[in-house]
Amino acid sequence: MKHKTRTEHYEESFTVDGKTHTIPKTREVKVPAVPRDFDATVLSTVTRVTCLVVVAAMVWSTVSIGSMLSQVAPTWTAYMIAGVFDLAWISALAVEWLSRYQPNKAKFPKAVGWAALAVSIAAIFAHGLLAHQPVAGAVGAVISALAKVMWMLVMRHTAKALTPDQQAWVDAEMSEANALLAVTVARRQVARVRARAADELAALEFGRADYQVSQAPPTPAESAEAADETEREQNPVPVLRSVGENSVPEPSSAEVPVAEPGAAPVPVVAVPSGRNFGSDIGSRTELLNNLINGGVTDLAELRNQVRDAGFTAPSDSYIRRLVRGVAK
Repeated sequence: MKHKTRTEHYEESFTVDGKTHTIPKTREVKVPAVPRDFDATVLSTVTRVTCLVVVAAMVWSTVSIGSMLSQVAPTWTAYMIAGVFDLAWISALAVEWLSRYQPNKAKFPKAVGWAALAVSIAAIFAHGLLAHQPVAGAVGAVISALAKVMWMLVMRHTAKALTPDQQAWVDAEMSEANALLAVTVARRQVARVRARAADELAALEFGRADYQVSQAPPTPAESAEAADETEREQNPVPVLRSVGENSVPEPSSAEVPVAEPGAAPVPVVAVPSGRNFGSDIGSRTELLNNLINGGVTDLAELRNQVRDAGFTAPSDSYIRRLVRGVAK
């Protein structure tokens, strides 16, 4: 039996002048050496060699197919697409390895891998034919096939076969795990849909509440305010216009009071030029009706439009009354 030397660390007591302390110490001991696992060494070596063969096959395939495609496409595009041929069967081989304990799932990636390998081999051989080197094309095509076969050898040695009972147990475990994952995904989707539905319902409720407020009958305070607004429409208050030092006020087209015979003359009030003061309120109402008929029902927007037109903004209750009248 082979042995090997190993250093052990331990502690022991050491006393000086009657005072004891524990100090660390080391010693060399011989222990049985574990026999070398040649099987693991061989498998590791074969796996490394297989990886090198796959890399070499991919390089040759990319160069060969890229050279052929570069005749009809830019060089960088041709070589980028050429790498797809071997990447396809290598990816399928990786998925097949992941499904090594589920034969039913491994069937499809295995078929895809062989189909992708066949396309890659045909493309490499076609390049040899176009270059008038059919033998070189055939040899190059065999490299990709050898790489796949070597990987299959490693996989078959590593993935141990299961008995029917063991396979059924593994399938049941995987089915239970997949069901748990599916339930988790479904619950996440349901939570997302419910949150979206709650947001939409909240938005619809807000819009319905705003519509109900706009359609509600006016309160006593609003009725009184509307009556005051109507009174102001019927009896408008004149607005004075500032005039220059030497200019004369221009009378509006509104009704001008006439002095009784023998009475003192009545002063003429200047109004804003360019607009008939007597029809100021009527023009404002007409403007509001036009805006409401055009689809503008927001109170703030209507007030801003009225102010921009040069009119005094009416009360909210008056605007609501006009909106309800147009809606009816």
